[in-house]
Formats: sequence, structure tokens, C-alpha cells
Amino acid sequence: MEAETRPRAPFEQVAEKIAEEIRSGGYALGEKLPNQRDLAERYDVAIATMQKALGLLRERGWVNSRAPIGTFVAAVTPASEQPAPTLIELSAQVRDLQTEVSQLRQSVERLEAGQP
Repeated sequence: MEAETRPRAPFEQVAEKIAEEIRSGGYALGEKLPNQRDLAERYDVAIATMQKALGLLRERGWVNSRAPIGTFVAAVTPASEQPAPTLIELSAQVRDLQTEVSQLRQSVERLEAGQP
């Protein structure tokens, strides 16, 4: 059975568009966003819709508000938006760590034996 997806509210759609612009570099990390009125005009929504969209982006860690200065893109992308590593990538990381631990163990053993 297919999972049903509910239609997204306009503020959710706008929030996703802004998040996508941040992901693609349209808005740089740490950059100040245009004011709410200008954003509402750009995305062709009411100011109240834009306020809700920015609130959702704040909750999700995409933006920070600094009253009375404005809204800024967060300095880092939210962790939930980072792509999950694949099993192959995780296996490679484990192999690398095992090699590093082995090398460290050998170094410690040499030091304990009084060898440089």
C-alpha cells in the first residue's frame, strides 16, 4: 500500500523553496535575508505566510532571527539535512579507523619499549 502524503501548506512550500535556495548557494551561510515584505513579494505570498515559513525555517535550524536587525541564514546546514553516509562509506571509515588504531598501538608499544 502506498503511503499517503498530505498536501503541504503554502508556508511549508515557501520554507522548502528558501531551504533549497540555501542548499544551492542562492543564499550564503550567515547572509542576511531580505525583509519579510520583500520575501513575501518574491515568493508571491502574504506576509503572514512568510512569517510562518520563516518560523518553520527557524525551528528546523535553517535561519536565525536577530531582532531588530533581521533574519540570517544559519552558519551551518542543519544536521538533519546532511546526507546520511552509505554502508560502503561507513565501511571505509571503519577500515581507516582500524588502520589508524593499529598504527597508534604500534607507536605506543615502541615508546613503551624505549624505541623512538
